[in-house]
Amino acid sequence: LHPLVVRFFGHEGRLGAANLQRGQGRTLLTIAILMLGIGMSIATASLGDSFRHDLSRWIEAATGGDLTVRSPVRLKYQSRQRLASIMGIERLTAERYAEVWTTGMAFEDEIMFVAIEPEIRPQISEFIFESAWAGSPAAAFARLAQGQAVFASTTLASRYHLRLSDELKLETPRGVQAF
Repeated sequence: LHPLVVRFFGHEGRLGAANLQRGQGRTLLTIAILMLGIGMSIATASLGDSFRHDLSRWIEAATGGDLTVRSPVRLKYQSRQRLASIMGIERLTAERYAEVWTTGMAFEDEIMFVAIEPEIRPQISEFIFESAWAGSPAAAFARLAQGQAVFASTTLASRYHLRLSDELKLETPRGVQAF
């Protein structure tokens, strides 16, 4: 590249080419570190963007809707009617949280059980399925609506080595139930 650099840059090019030739090892090391820095910057930005995308998708799936109303005590049925009567409310779904214990498994854990309305909840937010009943979220919600079925998080499924159609026994406020 020496003749090309000299031709385009004249004396400055000759001086720069001679300096590069004199310190090839130092120059190559500088270029390698510069390229490594650029690669790390691109990788970090890509990882950050991927994480933000996955996190926003998960939050949308987990919360859904625009407004969440929670109470430390069970809300009365009239509360649901009052909320539904507010102008701008298109859909309303109830959720109930209950602590339950796994039973008859390798580990006995207290887990948070979230009861949802399977007919309405899919209209408000999506669930992210690793694998769904009959291959579709709609079929999974239809199976959930039939009763005696649960959606298990990937963490729970991994801990208890659960697959689709496996039975999970939970100690609920109504006694031991198999799902």
